[in-house]
Amino acid sequence: MHPRTFSLFLALSCALLSGCVSQYRTRYTIPNFAAVNEGRKIYRGGEPGEEGWDHLKSLGVHTVVKLNTDDESHDAGATRNRMKIIRQPITTCQQIFGSPDSKTIHTAVEAMRRGSVFVHCGSDSRSKSWFAALSDTQGGQDRTGLVVGCYRVWVEHQRKAKARAEMKSFHFHALLLPGLRNFWRDNVH
Repeated sequence: MHPRTFSLFLALSCALLSGCVSQYRTRYTIPNFAAVNEGRKIYRGGEPGEEGWDHLKSLGVHTVVKLNTDDESHDAGATRNRMKIIRQPITTCQQIFGSPDSKTIHTAVEAMRRGSVFVHCGSDSRSKSWFAALSDTQGGQDRTGLVVGCYRVWVEHQRKAKARAEMKSFHFHALLLPGLRNFWRDNVH
C-alpha cells in the first residue's frame, strides 16, 4: 500500500473509531448501560455478562426484551435469575435490507410500558471482540436505540427530534442500518 494511501486509511479509521465511542460505557458487564426510566425500573444496553444479570435483578428487573436472535446469544443469566424473556428478534436482514416488523416493535414497547424491564440487543461475540473493547461498540445501540426511541415518542410523548438525539448519543447507525432508519422515518409519529 502506498504510504499516503495508508496514512489516509489510518486517519479515516481513527476518525471512524472515535465517532463510534459511546458516552455510555460498560457497567456491571452491561455494554452501553443506561436507565430509560429509573422510577419505572426500565433499563437498556447490550447483552450483559453474569455480573450484569445479577445487577439487573438487584435493580428489580423481572422482564427482558431480547431484540437479538437466539443465534447471537443465549440470555442464560436471565434464565438463571428467573426473568421472563420476551423474544422479539430483529434480524440482520431486517436491519439492513427491509424493516423490522411493526408488531415486533410494538410488543417490545408494550413490555417497556409495564416497567421492571431490561431491553437489549448485541451479542456475546460482538461484546467480547477486540474491536468492541477498543471502540466500546458492544451493542445496545441500534435495535435497542430504535425501540427506546419508539417508547420515548409513543409512551412518554417526547418530540421525535429529542428521541432521535438520544438515539444518536448511543451512536445509532442510521447510515449502516437503513432498515432501522426506515422504520423510524416511516412509522414513528
